Amino acid sequence: MGSTQTRDSAWRPHQARLSPVAAKDLTVSHLLAATAHVGHNVSSLSRAATQLVYGVRHGVAYIDLERVTLPALRRAASVVREVVRRDGVVLICGTAPGTQAAVLAAVRRLGPNGFHVTKERWLPGVLSNAPKLLARATLSGMETYTAQMRQRRGRPSDDGPRGRAPPPDPDMAQIATQELQPDVLIVLNPKANMHAIREATARGIITIAVTDTDVDPRIATYPIPANDESVRTAELIVGVLSKAGQDGAKDRVLVLEQEAKQKPKEVRRRIRPEQ
Repeated sequence: MGSTQTRDSAWRPHQARLSPVAAKDLTVSHLLAATAHVGHNVSSLSRAATQLVYGVRHGVAYIDLERVTLPALRRAASVVREVVRRDGVVLICGTAPGTQAAVLAAVRRLGPNGFHVTKERWLPGVLSNAPKLLARATLSGMETYTAQMRQRRGRPSDDGPRGRAPPPDPDMAQIATQELQPDVLIVLNPKANMHAIREATARGIITIAVTDTDVDPRIATYPIPANDESVRTAELIVGVLSKAGQDGAKDRVLVLEQEAKQKPKEVRRRIRPEQ
C-alpha cells in the first residue's frame, strides 16, 4: 500500500512562521515536528528541570511535551492575549541566529503592541537604566512634538509673549522610565539574555521564556519548557504567542465597538429618563 500523506497533510516548517496555529488548536504533533522535545545532555541537566524530563535516551534528556510544554504554552498564550486586549506592550527578545525572521513576523502580527530585539545581544540597562540609555532617543521625538505645540499656541520664539513664562522642557528621564517599559517580555533564548530577564524581574515585568533542560525554569514568570536551540521551535512558539496577541487586539476592538454603541443609549437615558 502506498502512503496516505497528501499535500495538505504534509508538514511544512515555514507555515509556523507565515500562518501560525492558534493555542487552542495546538497539539503534541506540532511540537514533535518542531523538535521541541529534544533537550541537552544529562550532564548539563538543571536540577530544577528534572521534573520536566520525560525520559533519557543515549544520554540526551527529552522534555515531556504533553504534560509540561503544551499546557505551559497555552497558559503563556492566554497571558499575551489578555495583555494585548488591555492595550499592553509586548517585547520579544530573540537573538539566536535564524530566529530574526520569525520575531519580525510576530511583531508585525502584533501591530502597535509589539516590539522586538534581534541584535546579537541584549544591551544591559535597557529596562533598568532606561532614563540614561533611552532619553536621547526620546528627545528626538519630543523636539518635534514641542515644535508642533509651539505652532499651535502661536509662540514665535522660545521666550514667548511678555508676561508669560515658557513651559518647562520635558523630563526625558521620566518619559523614558514611564513610557518605554513593556508589559510582558518574551525571551526565546534565555541563556544568552539573562540580563533581560533580570532587569524585567527587577522592574516587575511579566517574563515568558523558552527554558531548555539546562536552564532553571524558575527564572521566568511563565516558563515554556522546550528546545531553545531549534529554529523551528522558536518559530512555532513565537507564532502561537503572537497569534494570541492578535486575537487579543481583535477582542479589544470588539469591546470598543460595543462601548461606542452603548454610549448613545446612555446619553438618551440621561436626556429622557425612563418614567
